[in-house]
Amino acid sequence: MKIFKLTYGICIGAIGLLLTPYYCKAQSHSLGINMAMLAVGSVNFEFSKAISQKLTFHIPISWNPITFGNNKKIKHLMIQPGIRWWKWHSYSGYFGGANITAIQFNAGIKKFRYYGKGAGITLSAGYAKMISKKWNIEAEAGIYSGWISYDKYSRELCGDYQGSRQSFIFYPAKISLSLIYIM
Repeated sequence: MKIFKLTYGICIGAIGLLLTPYYCKAQSHSLGINMAMLAVGSVNFEFSKAISQKLTFHIPISWNPITFGNNKKIKHLMIQPGIRWWKWHSYSGYFGGANITAIQFNAGIKKFRYYGKGAGITLSAGYAKMISKKWNIEAEAGIYSGWISYDKYSRELCGDYQGSRQSFIFYPAKISLSLIYIM
């Protein structure tokens, strides 16, 4: 629970940072939508601000409230404030990123349903392609490293409790294909 309070505190500080004026000659803000997550029903957006010519600060948020038939679901609320270093200049070309990740989930696709939360760090890399003066297409992939805690149930509605687990894990994360509007 402390990690969630810390993450929310970082987000409040980040919002303050985003509202603080910085001088950048190029684009200074962006708003993006991860089309891959949107395709599976996750409402998401990512706001960012350039803090120098090669550094940008990002706040991606994702929420999926959908339960499919037969109690299949990938419900979650996730926030990943982070920073990116751009090889060429902000919002163009190759980049590397680091994010603090906090997630709460209730997911079940196959035989079991998992209800829990996690927090950790995601390291990622990607490429942003300028398609016009105001629009980019961006691809990104990364690896999450962190703590996860969940209760396991049979997938059916009100399924039987199967146990709990807490562990430190690594898994692919930040897999995105995004449409970005540059302001």
